[in-house]
Formats: sequence, C-alpha cells, structure tokens
Amino acid sequence: MLFTSQALGSLPYTDSTYVSSISTKTGQSVGISASGSFSSCTCDLTAGGCDIACCCDSDCPSATVSQWRLSKNYCLDEINDQKILTFSQCLDRTFTGGLDDLQDGLKVYDKNIRALFCVTSSSSRETVSSFYDNQRSVGTAAQFNTTKNSLSLTTVTNPQYPQTQQLSTVQQLQGYSAMEPLLGYRNQSDTTRQYNKDKKLYLERKDLFGLCGRGRSIKYLQDQDQEECGYIPQPMTQQFCRSTLAPSVKALSLQVSTDQTLNTFATLVPGISRKFSLNNYTEMPIDSTVFHDSVYNSTDCSCDYLLLETHYTVYSTDFNSSFGVQSQINNITVDLIYGHFTPLNCTVNVQITQKNSIKFKQSIYSRKNSGGPGYIKGKKLLTGTSANATQGQHINMTKGGFKIRGADNHGMCYNLKTSLQTGLNTTNYTIETPSENLYMDDPILSFDDSTIYGCKINLTRQELINFCSNKTWQNMMLFQNFQLLKYVGRFGNSNPHYLSDWVQATVDSQKDKSLITASWDEPSGTCVLPSAYFVQIFYSKINTRSDPQYQIVKVVHYADTLNAWVYKKPDPTQGQDFQAILSLQFYEVDQDENFYAPPTPNPFKALPRNILYPFYVYGGSIQNMALSLGIIAFTVLSILQ
Repeated sequence: MLFTSQALGSLPYTDSTYVSSISTKTGQSVGISASGSFSSCTCDLTAGGCDIACCCDSDCPSATVSQWRLSKNYCLDEINDQKILTFSQCLDRTFTGGLDDLQDGLKVYDKNIRALFCVTSSSSRETVSSFYDNQRSVGTAAQFNTTKNSLSLTTVTNPQYPQTQQLSTVQQLQGYSAMEPLLGYRNQSDTTRQYNKDKKLYLERKDLFGLCGRGRSIKYLQDQDQEECGYIPQPMTQQFCRSTLAPSVKALSLQVSTDQTLNTFATLVPGISRKFSLNNYTEMPIDSTVFHDSVYNSTDCSCDYLLLETHYTVYSTDFNSSFGVQSQINNITVDLIYGHFTPLNCTVNVQITQKNSIKFKQSIYSRKNSGGPGYIKGKKLLTGTSANATQGQHINMTKGGFKIRGADNHGMCYNLKTSLQTGLNTTNYTIETPSENLYMDDPILSFDDSTIYGCKINLTRQELINFCSNKTWQNMMLFQNFQLLKYVGRFGNSNPHYLSDWVQATVDSQKDKSLITASWDEPSGTCVLPSAYFVQIFYSKINTRSDPQYQIVKVVHYADTLNAWVYKKPDPTQGQDFQAILSLQFYEVDQDENFYAPPTPNPFKALPRNILYPFYVYGGSIQNMALSLGIIAFTVLSILQ
C-alpha cells in the first residue's frame, strides 16, 4: 500500500504533513479525510435512539437521565469520561508525573518528550510535531529547579481564574474524595496568579541536593509530615528577604478551591504565630492575631518577619451528592513561625532553611493519633501531664510531641536556671524556665526510634573543677528535660480522659546517680559525675501475628556515671570539650511489667547426642535422630525374628 501526503498549509494542525490518500496493490485510489462522525458522547452507540446508562445521549429523555443519576456510578459516560483526557490535558498533567525525578545530568525534558506518555484517539487530530528528546542543559541544582518549574507554571494577570471552562460538567458537580489532589492557585499579587498546568497544588520539598524547589502534591485527607529544605548561601538582599523568604509569597499565597469547581476558595485563618531571633535563637514578642510579611532594612541588611515554618490545618465537612459522600473545604488554619536576622555585614553569606507540613481535620476538637489502637513505628509518642478539672482527673496532652532538648544548633549544651530535680540555681544559664522556648532543631520523641543524643560543653581546668564541685550538671537541660516526662500513652490512640490508657514515667531510684556528690581527683584532673542519662521504654506486641501492633508497658529514666570527664590540656587556661550523652532505647518484651510467667518446661528429657554411639548423626536434628533410631530398631527386630 502506497501512502502519499500533502502540505497542511493554513490548517490548524501541528504536523507539517498528513496522510491524504492511499493506493492499493491494484492501483485503486482511496481518499482519506477527517471523520465527522465522532461524538463527544462516548457511550452514544445508537443513532436516533437512547442508549441505556448513557446520560450524555441527547436521545434519552431528561426525566430518565435524572433517575439514572440517583444511583451512584450508574452513568457510563460520567464514570469513563473522568478518566479520558484530551491530548493537551495529558501533556499538562505529566509535567511532574514521572519527569521531575529525571535529574540525571541536570537535564530538563520539555513538552515534546512528555507527549510520549500520552495517547490520542479523538477526532481533534491534535498531535505533536515530533517525538524527540528536547533537552535544556542547566548547570546547577538551583537552575534545574527554576527551569523545571518554568515548564509547569503559568502566570496570568486576569483576576478571574481562567480554567472553569476547561472543567467538564461532571467535575463541576464533585467535591473532594479521599486522596484526590486539591485544586487551586497561588497569588503573586493582587492582579497576578500563578497556577500549575494540572491545576493541582503543591507543597515545597527538598530536591536531591536538599534545596527548596520541588513539589509534593497536596491530596485530600493525606497528611504530610514536616519536611525541611534550604537555599543556597547568599547575602541577605532585599530580593532574598522580600521574595524568597516572604510569608506572603511562600505561605499565604496558597488559594485552595473549596471543591473541584474552582469557583470559591477557602479562607486562610491565622493560627499559632511565633517569632524567633536567628542571632540568639530566643523568642520575640508578636501579634498572633494577624499575618505578617517580611520587612527589609537596607541599613544593616536585616530581615524581619522572614518565614521559617508553615503548618497548614485544613478543615472540611462532608455532604451527600449523586456521587456519594464527598467533602467540601471550609477554611485553612495557618501556623507560622517567623524569624528576625541581622547579618554581620551586608556581604556575608547566610543560610536559611524552611519547614512546612499539612494535616486534615473535620473539627477543632479532632486529635491526631499515632496508631489505632497500637503504635505505628516512627510516629510520635503521646505524652502529657496529669491535670484536674470539674470532670475529674485527665491527661493534658503535649501538642506536637515531646521534644528532646538540651543542645543548641551548634551542638553546645545549655543550662536551666533552676534544677527541676533539686531546685539548685546557677548563674550560667540560657533559659529560666522550661516553658521558655528556643528555636533549635530539637528531635521529637518517636516510637521505636532508639537514638544517642548529646551535646558538648567547653571548660577550662578551673571551670571543670567548679562544674564538678557545684553540681552544675543538675541544671543541664539535656538531663532536666526528662523530668518533664510524666505520662506516656500506652496506645497510639490513648484517650486523655482514661488514665488506664497512660503509663507513668518514673525515675529508676536504684540506678539513678543524679544526686550524688561528684568526686574530683586533682592529680589526674578527673571529675566523676553523672555525665550520661538513660531513657528506657519497654513495649510489647498486641493484635494478631500477621498484623502486629504495639503498646507501651513501662518507661524509666536515670542518670549514671559511665564516662568520667578528664582534663588533658597542657595549658589549664585552654578550653576542652566534654561530652554529655543521652541514650534513648526501646526494648520489646514478651510480658507485662507486673506479670511474669516462666516458659513452659519441656516434659520430655532431651536425649544425649551420643545416644547412637558408636554411630554419629551429623546435624543433631530430632527428625534425623528419630529416623536413625527407627532404622536401628527395625534392624534389631528383623535379626531377632
């Protein structure tokens, strides 16, 4: 068969040529033209007749179609058409689907190569010009992120969101279902909006180099744990402060459609707002009732109200529709942590990191569990303190989990003014009370996450003598922090109103040496003091063997003198680093803490290994031994008979 082609001329096709005719072996010419018989209603198979369950069939009475739509997933077109995309929509939706991870060689693949993931079978004849690997070489990770994002983002100056006409009638009727992506855009200014080509919303996450610039799709009812990313060290300029680090650009620009119609958008409500100085990590006063934006001071190149953390809480309600129970987003609470930073000068490079997360709730009284009923490994441990109310005693749960504190961002130990254990005061302290927060990268106490955590303190010989004789270790926050650990949830969904759901954390008085009098040996320059702290959490399995879950059965902690501090510097005025260690260990046990049952004894006495002497059975398995005994017995009986 011979194919011929002709130029398309001014026809609205993207190909330069198209097949116009073919010739058979007999020489018969067959013309080819675009068919007009294709219909937008994919289930309309009968001309002039109504096809059952085809709600888009114009030959079907409207009353019949209304009855069909009362049953969920009855209309074939409304089920299938949701999965059918036009060629251009497919191109738009694949810009991140499998390509944002193709970072080998820092190359970005643009729209032409994305067409390889799409198949078209419509009469629109919408195709691509060619299937070739169109690469845009970039030199750095930051340039890669910028180039990739430029292919996926569209900026419009029309204040009206320009996508409603692209949505089908089916989509306009739908709310959100579990795991469906949230739709919307990001505000760049009062008149400029930026949206992804697939209309989905993304939270920023780190790329392979730890830099901000990649996105993770926000899906309904899918919580995203806190993730941290950073920026390339650079001077604190107005552009860096007012754009990259601006809350209005990074956090408050998020506009989420309340449903999939993209007609109304959820309101952002101020939640918990806090502010810290990045020069000394101390907390600063702030008006938490309103949102703030970054402010740049050109005199000292300082940046105020720069964005450090963004944590969204999405509230929604359910409603019944022809598609079943769906959800509509009501509002979004935004918890923000701001920062203030003044560099040494305007040319020094600064490195800033940002954190974000999102979670979904249907009520302000909802609480996030760490499992149900048992703990899930890696989830935060539920902790709290005992409290009394008119309804009775309950547990005042710690929001966000129990922080492991005691080391600053440089790994140095810091002290609490008054010891929680003994009431000892020190003049060399960083915080006065445990409620005084510092902006540190404190890890969260998580289930089955055994770890060794520590800090260091720099002391001269005389400072070590004073530290030893004054018992200053009793003020170290690394050790005092666990005096705040009062109750731990027995289960991942422990109820704060049921005390039986909670395990009391206790100090192991038999092992604890935090109250001893330290000994100083002058000749060797050695101080024997409790320089290590141990936290031991015991848990056991519950549920079935195939689906094990875990419950906490016991929590103890104590200080010990395993590592003496020895001053080794030849010059006693030189400072030396000494290590304070926190050992946090999880142990799985078979029994409850208050119940012990010895293993059931074996009623059959084990046979000695030389039972077959002078024969020897290699191995020692019972099966081989029993088989050998059977063979010998059979042989002996045969001889006797």
